[in-house]
Amino acid sequence: MRARDAWAALAVLSAGASLCTDPLVLNNTGRLAAGVPRNIAITNDHLYIAAGITVRILDRARPGAPVDIGSIMVPGEARCVAYADGLLYIADERFGLLVYDLRNPGNPRLTGMCRMPDASYAVAVSSGIAFVAAGGSGVHAVAVGVEPAARIVGSYDTPGAAVDIAVQSGYAYVADGAGGLRVLDVRDPWRITETARASTGDYATAVRAGAGRIAVSDTWSGLVVYDASVPHLPVETGVFASSGPLSSFALDGATVFAVDSLLGLCTVRLAASGAPVSAGGECALPGENAVAAAAGGYAYVATEDGDVIVVDVRDNRAPRAVARAPVPRYIKALAYAAGHLYVADRSDIKILRLSTGTPRYIGTLPVRAPVDLMTEGRFLFVVDVAGVLHSFTLDDPAHPRSAGSCALPGGSGRLAFGRGRVWIACGAPGVAVCAVDGTGRPRMTATLAIPDEAIAVAVDGTRAYVAGRRTGVYVYDTGNPDQPVLSGALQSECGACDVVVSQGRVHVLDWCGLGVLDTTAPGSARQAGNAAGGITRPQRMRAHAGDVVVLDGEAGVKVFDVRDRRAFRERASFNTPGAAMDAVVAGGSLYVAAYGTGLWIFDYPGADGPSARPPHTRGGPGATTLSGIVRDASGAAVADVTLVLFDGEDYGPGESAMYLGAKHFAANLNDSLSIAGKRVKIEFGILLDMVGDRNLGIYRERNSVEAAPEVVDKVWDAAKRLGYENVFRPETKYGI
Repeated sequence: MRARDAWAALAVLSAGASLCTDPLVLNNTGRLAAGVPRNIAITNDHLYIAAGITVRILDRARPGAPVDIGSIMVPGEARCVAYADGLLYIADERFGLLVYDLRNPGNPRLTGMCRMPDASYAVAVSSGIAFVAAGGSGVHAVAVGVEPAARIVGSYDTPGAAVDIAVQSGYAYVADGAGGLRVLDVRDPWRITETARASTGDYATAVRAGAGRIAVSDTWSGLVVYDASVPHLPVETGVFASSGPLSSFALDGATVFAVDSLLGLCTVRLAASGAPVSAGGECALPGENAVAAAAGGYAYVATEDGDVIVVDVRDNRAPRAVARAPVPRYIKALAYAAGHLYVADRSDIKILRLSTGTPRYIGTLPVRAPVDLMTEGRFLFVVDVAGVLHSFTLDDPAHPRSAGSCALPGGSGRLAFGRGRVWIACGAPGVAVCAVDGTGRPRMTATLAIPDEAIAVAVDGTRAYVAGRRTGVYVYDTGNPDQPVLSGALQSECGACDVVVSQGRVHVLDWCGLGVLDTTAPGSARQAGNAAGGITRPQRMRAHAGDVVVLDGEAGVKVFDVRDRRAFRERASFNTPGAAMDAVVAGGSLYVAAYGTGLWIFDYPGADGPSARPPHTRGGPGATTLSGIVRDASGAAVADVTLVLFDGEDYGPGESAMYLGAKHFAANLNDSLSIAGKRVKIEFGILLDMVGDRNLGIYRERNSVEAAPEVVDKVWDAAKRLGYENVFRPETKYGI
């Protein structure tokens, strides 16, 4: 083979990734998620919160400062949890009873499952038997044996709807809706019988048992208390009329902590006679749908916004909130800097510290109703729903400090940074441009009016690209960033909902899919390349080197390889529960915000920040490979090897301005080539790219097999002789 031909048709050692698409599996490695809270189980060391599709697990080794350590995702909706002997029992409304082994809390393991004849609302455990309140079908006793066996061994059909259950001293106390309180003898779970019943007034919604007492909440009466010193025949001792409906309550000794929809957390003392009496203590709570648990002088209240509020109730006459452990649930946007994630939810901004395991909440920025946020250098910029741009310094990322703010004309939307300016899509008024001084203080210097609603903006070099919701993309010349000039537009019937610049190209997400703009002539910007389909309700996108991550309100998160603008390829997807709103890459993980369910975390191998290219790190594999070649070839009796270092994307943008070094080298090859004064004859070439994967698998590359089969065979034969058959695979795969 002639030297020039050898370099024109390079033999490629492919690590399963190069310029071709590398399949990526979005492996869900964690979540900081929550739904509507339904119930809390409390132990000496942990809190377990049934909240929609997840059960949150919090460590309460420090009772006044619990922290999230993990969660369990359930197939339906978690309505109730109970803990006993290292096992967590979950009443899943749709899928019945689920049993998890929690002896290793960081790695819960499903060990049993049992379907119910009706919706499962609550579970209580006694002597290894789980008792499930299953709505119209009554109560079912489930024996949990050797995994994964779990079976119903006894049942009792109550006349109402069994919605909650508590077990004490061999008797089950059932909140049976219109059937009031039902008392069942469950000492023999194979033969359950009823021993007593009592009307609670209207509709019994919840029941708690402890220390010989029974408390039942009723939609009309409030809180009804019973003396259960004779367990099979409880006697009513009093009623506490709440100011509003009770969404939940906890019984801790002789004190009831009730969540009143009007007053918040109220303390009720049980007198010696058993009569409930107000202790006079109240603690205001946000929202209405909250659940509570209490132990050891602290009450824990889980709210519908994903917060866990810790209330010190050691003096029950003056309860006070002392800490919180929020899960940002209604997330709109994310930003990352120096090991910290800044999360804009509908109320404020939560600061999470990223480390191994579950992200940890460390504080809040009091920006009300944030719309979008971004980090740039040592600054964090936030725009709120009132149309104000806020700036914070990140000298201490855990404690951002305000650097100033400025009012914007009209609405507020997505942020971008470029030309030393913050660019804000403000809806109907267009785009606001704010200069930022060395201290971070913003000052508005210009506005860009477009004949549409500006929904997003991106800045690259001396151009700004503005996404118009209904009409397409507008291109501005930003040679003078304080006086941008409209230089072109791409009108589209699909409108535009986001625009980003990646790999020197302008990518547009619109109501028809994902595409790329040809902006070589800004005055006549046009659509180029194929749009990526499978996008149904686009929200926004994020660029990470050769990938674009698309967030979709129905389809979840999708990752596209966009290096070949003629054919985008979908590498991976995950349908998040809840609309996918935003994403960031940090520390080898992809963090996705799903509105209504929280933060979902996925493996994104090799990614070390927003500019890293998954699934392999740049630089490290190449340097390691070259070091190995030099080490093994030094002083060895081998043919001369010439190492040539190229960067395929050495100039750009656009392929017409790439591969300049490789083209020059190939064009100047001849039989009299001299390198460092030594005559060199090139026999063949081997391109090494992305060959540093931890689980390396190198396949024969399609074009190399066709153009230089003898070179490919030579390499694979050498690998076989050296015992690397498990790395150099015989199959032909990929093409560049």
